[in-house]
Amino acid sequence: MGIQEWLYQTYVAQLICDAKNIPPGCIPAFNPVDTATYALVLGLALYWVYKLLKRWELKIDTGFILATTPYILVGSSLRVVEDSGALKGTDAAYLLITPIIYFTVFAGTVLPLLVSLKLQRAGRVKDYKRPYGLFGLAWGVTNLGLLALLAPLRNGWVFAFAIGTGVVAGWLAMTAGRRIPQAAFLAPWTSGAILGAHTIDAASSFAGITYLRYVPEHVIETALINGTGSAASIFVMKWAVLVPVLYLVKKSFKAEEEGMKNLVLLVILILGLAPGLRNTLRMTFGV
Repeated sequence: MGIQEWLYQTYVAQLICDAKNIPPGCIPAFNPVDTATYALVLGLALYWVYKLLKRWELKIDTGFILATTPYILVGSSLRVVEDSGALKGTDAAYLLITPIIYFTVFAGTVLPLLVSLKLQRAGRVKDYKRPYGLFGLAWGVTNLGLLALLAPLRNGWVFAFAIGTGVVAGWLAMTAGRRIPQAAFLAPWTSGAILGAHTIDAASSFAGITYLRYVPEHVIETALINGTGSAASIFVMKWAVLVPVLYLVKKSFKAEEEGMKNLVLLVILILGLAPGLRNTLRMTFGV
């Protein structure tokens, strides 16, 4: 296999399969090489975004995380719009598939952020986070309305199961953090939100693979399920990885590095909530 063919099979074929179903009946799936590449790109992007936000003199605090969270719903719901087949076969579909959708949503997040900042600096609003967050929320809700028009509600139990499991998991984590001194790093709402988000991802994968015949796309999930014989192992894997990660994040950053720590927490939240909401919505609307 030549270099050009290798690049095509490693990076391009999955995108064409996902966006245009070529060859017909193909199943899009990531491989170890493109997964590692996208992880590296994510790390570089994280550093660049941190520098960009500092240049704009933005304080990356928990309020910023909260205001940005609706844009995770925006990205996930847009991905499900593409899953519905509304854009199938068109070049526009490429903008809404992984990993390109991350750049699409980033652009759609930065624009309202800049507008909101200008409104604050012009004295039109007291805090840029309010219009910034509300715009993202309105956009996400609009996408949900569009989905309701494109596809009928089929599996409402998946939504209740995934979101309910995530909420309970996040609450249990924060409760443990408040009552067990050694687990104090789980007490902040950001820790509960992250564990809850990744539990939503695990619950949606479990429901889809076990009961609705969905097929996992990601390398780690596929290997884990093949090795254990059960999609329930995803729950164990998520918590076994995330609890130590949250501990390390708390211990690794100094007080003056609070902004970078919060940005890392936001990225971890996105990595769980984005695919979790996408899977949940996709199954709920039967697409």
